[in-house]
Amino acid sequence: MLVVAAVFLWSASRAQGQMPKRDAAVSWLYVVPGTVADRYARTLENLGLLPERSAAARDGSEVWMFSAEERGTPEGVSSGAPPWHDVYRTTPSNEKRWGLLPVRTQSSFNTAFPFHRGSGPVWHGKGFTQSLEGGWFGKWGPLALVLNPVWFRAENLDFVLAPTGMDGEGRFRSPLESDAIDIPQRFGDEAYQVLSPGASSLRLNMVGLTVGVSSSPQVWGPGELHPLVMGAVAGGIPHVFVGTSTPFNAWIADLDFRYMAGRTERSRWFGLTGDDRFALLNGFVASIRPRGLPGLQLGVTRLFHQPWPSADGMMRELLKKPFEGILKTGLQGVDERLDDQFASVFARWMVTSAGAEVWLEFVRGDHSVDGRWLLLEPEDFGGYAVGFRKTWRSDSAFTVFHAEGIVSGTTHRERGGARLTSEWGMWGHYPGAIYGNSSYRIGGWTHRGQLLTTSAGPFGNGQSLGVDHYSPNGYWSLSVDRSIVREQPAAARTSGEGVSDVLYVVSGSSTRFLDRWDIGLGIDWVMNLNRHLSRGSDAMNIRLQATVSRRFSVFDR
Repeated sequence: MLVVAAVFLWSASRAQGQMPKRDAAVSWLYVVPGTVADRYARTLENLGLLPERSAAARDGSEVWMFSAEERGTPEGVSSGAPPWHDVYRTTPSNEKRWGLLPVRTQSSFNTAFPFHRGSGPVWHGKGFTQSLEGGWFGKWGPLALVLNPVWFRAENLDFVLAPTGMDGEGRFRSPLESDAIDIPQRFGDEAYQVLSPGASSLRLNMVGLTVGVSSSPQVWGPGELHPLVMGAVAGGIPHVFVGTSTPFNAWIADLDFRYMAGRTERSRWFGLTGDDRFALLNGFVASIRPRGLPGLQLGVTRLFHQPWPSADGMMRELLKKPFEGILKTGLQGVDERLDDQFASVFARWMVTSAGAEVWLEFVRGDHSVDGRWLLLEPEDFGGYAVGFRKTWRSDSAFTVFHAEGIVSGTTHRERGGARLTSEWGMWGHYPGAIYGNSSYRIGGWTHRGQLLTTSAGPFGNGQSLGVDHYSPNGYWSLSVDRSIVREQPAAARTSGEGVSDVLYVVSGSSTRFLDRWDIGLGIDWVMNLNRHLSRGSDAMNIRLQATVSRRFSVFDR
């Protein structure tokens, strides 16, 4: 498929008149978080061509629930056709409220070790990985249904694993915290394949509220590549939700709210069986849009991850946990609980006249001992992410520059070695990853062996720069990423010299629209410095990717 896509892409670049033909299929753009469609929709927001979405929770179908005629055109939303108007549109027409989603197949090849960036649930091992997705959507009054299953098969070839201190299937576990975080280095020693419901959902919208069931990926907060509490890297989890479908007018501000409860699953290589493989992930996210400050959103999230209840009556108590106090003072038995918790605050400011936005999010492992501890060390077991986007518009094309960074995990005390002996059992011989410090019953902030948050990995430390270009013919993108896989500070090593396992990634991709087809190619150059915390032991990987999509008409041109 890589060769076929290359031939199509080369032919398209030589064709005269790059505009899609008049008989090209115009499809609905299903804005799944973490995908190119999501970045394109965010660009439309930045320019005022799409009504501002809530920064509280993005889960795909919320863009569509009302047609343009039902929503109206909000004040400040500009007119004009965006680049993909003749190929993709964000809202189905009033005349046709059902149709087929594009069928998309992708093939990728990793030369040396597993690697991928972006949304799940597809896991790309060493060697070839093939995936296939497609589906159907329909809307009947306030009820909407999306079915978008995903299948993938990873060849999963052998490579040198980092030592975990375990034999058998335990050798495939994460070297970070092999008994606490479920992110396998390799998913067994055979080909690995999964069929999942993908970004599917059933939701009901009435009187400004929404309720439903979904398996779609979610992003909480303003982060794009580096959300701090809930992201799209692992794909979605099966969950139920309730919240606002449109901002609630509270006079001084508009309010958005979402409560979610879902079930995560441990991979078979983590060693849990039966119902012990499952955990409850539940919490809320809320944001406000203050009057008189257009484009500004302020918000808060709180999310718990805890073992699946084993007795009748436990579920009700667990579902209420996100609304308990943030201090251990007054909470009974909190130190004996097996749950993980994260809470964050965020801000996003979008200026459509400048085609730009900036955002900031701060996250913290929940439950301080008391108020004084919280004031003394608010950054303890915490982190922050910042991001910026700027869009330039020329004729019918958009060019976007974006930058994002995340810093989290160890504090100044931990880097100095304060916890290396006093909390040996929790931290091991070096400070742990922020998303890996967990009970063996939970397996970290993960689902089916993949992280639920940032693409930088469980250490939560990385930076990303990139340029995207959208035109009527398709798009191209270039990016550079750096992330810390894991590290050992000087205080944790007998040599007195710290070491960091660092990943650098340079990526490029391009997609062309050809009649009813989208043909894309991509390449990632990956350099892993000090791989497996071995100083001077570097490894390089090349990942090649080809994507072919077939669009189906939903709109009259």
